[in-house]
Amino acid sequence: MSDTEEILEVGAFYQLLTARLESAYGRRHPHWVRGEIAKVYEKGHVYVDLVDAGSASSDTKRPVLNAHCWATPWAPLKRKLAAEGVTLSAGLIVNFYGYVDVYAPQGKIGFTITQIDVQGLLGDVARRRAELIARLTAEGLLDSNKQVALSPVPLRVGLVASPGTEGYSDFTGQLLNSGYGFEIVLVKSAVQGEAAPAQIVAAIETLDEHGVDIICVVRGGGSKGDLACFDDERVARAIAASSTPIFTGIGHTGTSRSPTSSRTPERSRPPNWVKRLRGSSQTGTPVTCVFRRSVSSTRRQRFSMRPPSTSPSVDAP
Repeated sequence: MSDTEEILEVGAFYQLLTARLESAYGRRHPHWVRGEIAKVYEKGHVYVDLVDAGSASSDTKRPVLNAHCWATPWAPLKRKLAAEGVTLSAGLIVNFYGYVDVYAPQGKIGFTITQIDVQGLLGDVARRRAELIARLTAEGLLDSNKQVALSPVPLRVGLVASPGTEGYSDFTGQLLNSGYGFEIVLVKSAVQGEAAPAQIVAAIETLDEHGVDIICVVRGGGSKGDLACFDDERVARAIAASSTPIFTGIGHTGTSRSPTSSRTPERSRPPNWVKRLRGSSQTGTPVTCVFRRSVSSTRRQRFSMRPPSTSPSVDAP
């Protein structure tokens, strides 16, 4: 080392490094970066560890980019992703647009995200969904529940739904007005959001053990993001594993038209017993509601053509 060679303090070195990086990759010179999400963490801001797509987690030398998006720009980006049914999660291949930043106190070079290629993400989500369908098909699971025998008169109906929603009210209203004596065993479940898949799976498993004739998974209309939980692999496998026939009614708008009646759409209104069911059980706990009418002072008939004018009892099994 010569006497004239400059010796930098650590802080000065980081100032020089930051200036050099920002001149090429800083806020005024943003770039697109592509990679696979290895880890994601959100708490107001969102933090993403990005690695080369297809790299093995066991590869200790694979490069990792610590990316982040601050809360203010993240909020509208998150809404946009949710509207398309996309959640940032490990395994997704993404394109981030942003710039380099240096955090000297921890000696880290990071990447501030300002834009996300939503269309590219949708393509990757579609790819992953197609791979899931192919995987389930190869395992013989995609159509396995269709092979389960359906009762000729499936009057004991297991219902996976969220009470108070339009889909729930429409479905139960149709059964109430059908003229048949249905018995509904309800297991409450979230029908959108991150918690929904696990709750739907638990509800299906509970009803499968409860001895119902049929299980119906019901949810009204919504955005792609609202309905994304029903594409979850855990839900698909729970349906495949069920020994009870499962029907799904997902994405119904809550209105109907009949060619033999008024052309004005009519929305099903929740009857009294539906109101009784609301809030009557915790999520995941079966609640039974039976339509009966008195035939004589000593006998009751389950298969009544209409429910009684007063609200029937709600029996927890």
